[in-house]
Amino acid sequence: MNKKIFPYLYIMLAVTFFSACSRDLGNYNYHAVNEIMIDSLKAGGHHTNRIYTVSYGDTLKLNPTITGTLSGTDLSNLSFEWTIDGQNLAATNNITYVANKKYGKLLGMFTVLDNTTNIKTSYSFFVDVVNSYKLGYYLLSKKENGDAVLYCQSTIKAEPIFREVIIPTLTPLGKNPVSLSSSRKYGASSSDYFNQIVMGINDAKYPVSVLDSREFTPTLLYNNSSYIGSEGINFKPLSLSMSPVLSDLVIYAVNQDNKLYSLWKGAISLPICSTDPLNYEAAANGFANPYSYIQVTASFYDKKNKQIRFMGRDLLNPLSYTFTRMFTGVKNINLTDGQEYLFGAEASGIDSSYFVYLTKKDDKLYSYKAGYIPGTSYQPAELVKIAEKTMPDLDKLAGIRYDISGRFWYVSIGRTIYRASVLGLDLQPYLTLPASDNGSISKFIIDKGRILISTYNTSTRKSSVYIYDSANLTLINESHGLEQVVDLVVGI
Repeated sequence: MNKKIFPYLYIMLAVTFFSACSRDLGNYNYHAVNEIMIDSLKAGGHHTNRIYTVSYGDTLKLNPTITGTLSGTDLSNLSFEWTIDGQNLAATNNITYVANKKYGKLLGMFTVLDNTTNIKTSYSFFVDVVNSYKLGYYLLSKKENGDAVLYCQSTIKAEPIFREVIIPTLTPLGKNPVSLSSSRKYGASSSDYFNQIVMGINDAKYPVSVLDSREFTPTLLYNNSSYIGSEGINFKPLSLSMSPVLSDLVIYAVNQDNKLYSLWKGAISLPICSTDPLNYEAAANGFANPYSYIQVTASFYDKKNKQIRFMGRDLLNPLSYTFTRMFTGVKNINLTDGQEYLFGAEASGIDSSYFVYLTKKDDKLYSYKAGYIPGTSYQPAELVKIAEKTMPDLDKLAGIRYDISGRFWYVSIGRTIYRASVLGLDLQPYLTLPASDNGSISKFIIDKGRILISTYNTSTRKSSVYIYDSANLTLINESHGLEQVVDLVVGI
């Protein structure tokens, strides 16, 4: 090759290459995509956060707002599909769904198809079809003939009245109701929960029943046949205490024989601490429910020996919820001599837990505490008096609660609830019901941001119920003319 031609050939090839690159850059076309957005529905990163709760038989209406980044609010080129529980229900941009097929969480899907691009955009959710009594305020009441009746004011339906809850498998409920308590049970998220309710009725086919509020059906039933002992039992509970923290539901019962029993997974234990040398007799409502997770020590009032007693659980058997030994040697246990035992509960301090108690005598109210000996397996050390307070009308004292989180005592006298720090007994008026002839406070509970109060009028033999917002003490609702309320639960 002629060496003179080479430089010219190189220049021509370079010009051709750069010309080709220039022309290629000019051949790209960019097309914007019509992105579909579905709004005006429940938000959340997953369908377990997008749960629509609807009472069985009621109607759910969903009317989403649909917009496109190019089409705006023009829906003419869009197609829609709604499915719930695998069934195609509608081809419109909204849906009206009657929840009358079955209970439970039904998976739903709303799909928008852009017919110009064949791109689908979906929104998944759950329809939680529940009994209307899944969430609400519950009352266990007693008719004049002793019949038990369960009421609920639903917070799912907008009905500010209490209606009787009919449980077909337990109808009639029985006579002489004893107690009502509940705890939340959670599903896949913090907004996915229902109530686990424990109902105690002294004379019933099943004196203790555990109810699932989603369909209001019994999940555990206890009667004489639940007893694990060979000698048999006449199971008629005088009071019940529901364990509030364990994953396994444990119920402690004071039976009519004045012995303590633990109820767990459908079985009733042998009498707790049956070999007690003092042959204790537990007072009804005298069991101080332990709130700490380990629950190695419990306390109760022994009405036979007229003293506060302490029990320990077998630490070598973590699955045993029956206390196996009585603690002895607790100092100053006779401080309460001559006083009427009122209430006991496990409390908590900054770095320890202990039990607190209220007693009374004449016009004086007393508070006590019992801590543990350091370095022991929760051996109670001594009973210590915290304070005493002269209070008028102590004979009208009815309801008592201890708030473990705020460390407050709450007591009701007449139509007023008083509050005092656990460190003393400087009782101050906390909430007073409107003046009326509806009787005095008989029961109250402060829970989940609400104060639920029942009163009883001895002349009319009827109860009234008041619901307050505990944040600002404003009255939300009131109901009158109900059967005598024995116990109540906030299950919202």
